[in-house]
Amino acid sequence: MTNTKETSRRLDDRATESLARAAESLQPILSRPQPGQLLIWIDSAQPIQWLVLAARALPQRAIKLVPVDAFGLRGTTDLAVKETLTGAELSSRGEHSLWVALENLPHARRCGEVAPEDLRAIREQLEHPTPSFSSLDVDDAADYVEWIEGVVRPAVHELEELIHAVGVASQQPLPSRGNQRWPRAAAALLLLAVGFVAGRLSQTSNESR
Repeated sequence: MTNTKETSRRLDDRATESLARAAESLQPILSRPQPGQLLIWIDSAQPIQWLVLAARALPQRAIKLVPVDAFGLRGTTDLAVKETLTGAELSSRGEHSLWVALENLPHARRCGEVAPEDLRAIREQLEHPTPSFSSLDVDDAADYVEWIEGVVRPAVHELEELIHAVGVASQQPLPSRGNQRWPRAAAALLLLAVGFVAGRLSQTSNESR
C-alpha cells in the first residue's frame, strides 16, 4: 500500500467540501480563459484542475484543455508542471486532453497558472512523444492505472457531461462518478495549494487597486 492509499482511507467528505469552499474565494467566473491558466469547474465533484493548453478562433472559438492533478506518478504522455504562484509540482495528463467550444464551456474559476516553458513542453510532448524508461514502467504500475481509471477518466467524463449540459441549457446538477476513495485523497492534496493560491490572488488584486 502506498502512503497516498493509506491517507485516503482516513479522509472523509470534509476534504472535498473544504476544497469547494476554497474554490469560492478564487477569482470570478471566466468567459474567455487564456493559455497557461489553471481552471476548476464550479459544478465539478472531481479533484482535477484543467490547464488551458491552447486556443483557436476557427472553425469555432475553442480552447484545448489538459487535466492536471497532484498525483506524483507520471506515464509516457504525462509531464511535471509547476504552478507559478505556489511552486507546487503537478502532473499533466496529456493523453486525456480535449477541445472545448467556448460557447459550451462550463462555469470555471481560475485557480493558478503555469509558466510558458511548461506549456511548450506539454505541446512538444503531445506532438513528439519521447517516453523515458521510467515512464514506460509507470504506465503499467497498479497505483498509476488505478489513479487514471479512478480519477482522471471520470473527470474527463464529467467534463464531457458538463459541456453537454451547457449545450442543452440544462441546470440539473450532475452526480459525481468514479472511485470516491481517490478523490478524497486528492482533495486533501489540492486543498492547501488552492487555499494558498486564493490568498495570493486576493493579495495581488488588492495591491493592484
